[in-house]
Amino acid sequence: PQSTLPIITFGYYHETTRDNTANHHTALICSSSSSFPFNSCSIGCCIRDYPALTPLARRFRKTLPIANRRVFPATRSSKMERWKTPRIEETKNIRNANFPKDGVGRTYHTFTREGDVCNRVVTVGSHGRAKMISTLLDDVKKHVVSDRGFVTYTGSLRGTPVTVVATGMGLPMVDMMVREVNACQAGGMLFLRLGTCGTPNRKVPIGSVTVNNKCVIISRNYDGFSQPDSPSNGEKQTEKYYYVSKPIMADKDLTDSLERELRKRLDSPVVVGTGATCDSFYGSQGRRDSWFADHNDKLIDEFMEKYPEAVTLEMETGHLLHLARISRRHKIRAGGCAIVLAQRRSNGFLAKDKIKLMERESAIAVLEALITTKLSDHDETAAPPLEKGAQLKYYAAKIARVSQEKGFSGGMSLAKVAKVALAFGALAAGLLAFKWSSSVHEKRN
Repeated sequence: PQSTLPIITFGYYHETTRDNTANHHTALICSSSSSFPFNSCSIGCCIRDYPALTPLARRFRKTLPIANRRVFPATRSSKMERWKTPRIEETKNIRNANFPKDGVGRTYHTFTREGDVCNRVVTVGSHGRAKMISTLLDDVKKHVVSDRGFVTYTGSLRGTPVTVVATGMGLPMVDMMVREVNACQAGGMLFLRLGTCGTPNRKVPIGSVTVNNKCVIISRNYDGFSQPDSPSNGEKQTEKYYYVSKPIMADKDLTDSLERELRKRLDSPVVVGTGATCDSFYGSQGRRDSWFADHNDKLIDEFMEKYPEAVTLEMETGHLLHLARISRRHKIRAGGCAIVLAQRRSNGFLAKDKIKLMERESAIAVLEALITTKLSDHDETAAPPLEKGAQLKYYAAKIARVSQEKGFSGGMSLAKVAKVALAFGALAAGLLAFKWSSSVHEKRN
């Protein structure tokens, strides 16, 4: 308290306005000791990509004196409705435990409600891949981020509404996404998944793109692991360690359209075959781990003997096809493709610099297949197919526009450049305030 040196603390602050539109702030809050002549200052700027810091920022803000809790409001975006964190009074209104929604109709996991999604959905695992695909749309009118790992973009492409959803990894995430997105709109739906995978097939090289015309599910049999590893008294192992389901078919029209668009867009091999959707990344995909008794040494060999046409090992597509098959509210049609990153037989892995380019080119093919496939015979929302030359020209303009928005050679976007500039500006303002207060203190002395 006897020192004139200020204690400067930094925190992020988030606020949602009362009119159900989100305003996001980054508050650089400088809180000083009581003897510091310039008692407090705060500088605010717009935040876009830090929802995980919201709880920490709230706890931090509560520790400040009331006089120090001052944030200048950021400008609300007029182009996009953004939701990151639900208001507390809204989440308290959940009454249906069977299918939870909050007081304004938002689903429990994806945080979407009616109007946030449309009938054509591209689903991916990676948040970064979803964001990249959203830049290929003509516009993005909705951007919903949930605290359960789901990110949703909704816009349009060539006049056709499209939703892009990042789910993260695994069957449960796909299950929640399909059910909750389906509950937010009326009418039939088309789902296309763009993922990454490994391949158990020696004939499929890394860098290929696989299209699944059907999928099987490989799941762990927990009862098999309850048996002794070495049965005594001549007892035989009665339970298998892993189950392999019967094939689940993908939608033929979507699959044919997807294969056609991929071959039109890519120079890489496009391989059509059976996919294996596994309930884990390690054990059920035959990865060996000496620290765990997974009993999967022969899993891939036995699987390939039964399904020699299998081309992928991944964790989502099969369950997507299963949900489409059992849907009753209205018809759901689904398909999927994946970029082969890992060759499980040779143990090779695709170079990182090639992945981004393949993701973008494959995403364009997925979008074109999705918007040109009709929801029904009477659907008038489907876009007409583009010839290869027209398609190349159309998306080249989009890619050039996105490239122009990049800043430094490292690929930093203008938004990130602005954030860095604001951070340095805030720090400079704090230092100037400290210098001014020090001079005032010296004059008083």
